[in-house]
Amino acid sequence: MTESTLIAKYEKGISKVALHIDRVEFGVFNPEQYTLDSVTEVVLESNLSAWKLRFIRNAKPSSNVFMEAKEAHVFQHDLRDHLLKNQDCAPSSLLASLPIMSFYDGASAVIIYSDRIAQRPAFGLSVYQISEIREVKIERRAFMWGVWLVMYNGTTSSRVQLGQEKTKACHQFIEKHLRDYREVSNAGPVVVMKCSALGGSGISVKQGALCTVKFGDTVFQFKSDDYQFELRLAQLTSFEIDDPGRVETSAGVAGGGFGVQGALPLRQTSCRLKF
Repeated sequence: MTESTLIAKYEKGISKVALHIDRVEFGVFNPEQYTLDSVTEVVLESNLSAWKLRFIRNAKPSSNVFMEAKEAHVFQHDLRDHLLKNQDCAPSSLLASLPIMSFYDGASAVIIYSDRIAQRPAFGLSVYQISEIREVKIERRAFMWGVWLVMYNGTTSSRVQLGQEKTKACHQFIEKHLRDYREVSNAGPVVVMKCSALGGSGISVKQGALCTVKFGDTVFQFKSDDYQFELRLAQLTSFEIDDPGRVETSAGVAGGGFGVQGALPLRQTSCRLKF
């Protein structure tokens, strides 16, 4: 390849953008040209039915490149693929600013980055950090299929209609992305306890169920065969450790408490934890 090698080119009306091996060119009347090693970020925005693509260089944004949704997303993914194959040709921040997957239907879109998810239900663009998202759900109304996000603080995102096949694929991809993110974010020191639950207030777990309690750097998790919940440690307003309370020695079980509102007695522990 030479420095003039053209990798991809997209045009829509008077808007044009071309990706070369070492640079991007865009615009028509006063075309701009940026070398890839000078670009630190690519920003994709939406306003009503238009998508705007901008490049950031020396902390200054370029002119807007107006593109259709498909063209904008394809360009970003082509640029990402190029950078993955040639990571020495641009700053790492440029690669981090590009999405790893996009799902779109008309002007509606869900754009998934390594650390955030952007949604465009009809117009406007909302961005949610991966660390804030608890789960992703599918909504089906008559023949309309869409996805929406549930946050740890209880709020929800807008519903983005993508059609049946794209909705299912988007849901599956985000679920895996959330799992992968949590595995990485919890890669630090972790304390795991194997227990038998005696019941408790505020949870729905069967008495005597075998369960696992996991304390990570950022998350507390409780899991049994038929019930599980997760708390972000940043959500906690207090943490207490005290005596075990009621103890049933004849059964070889130490009673205690754990729960958002109340107590979850656990086997093989001699204290009670309150969140």
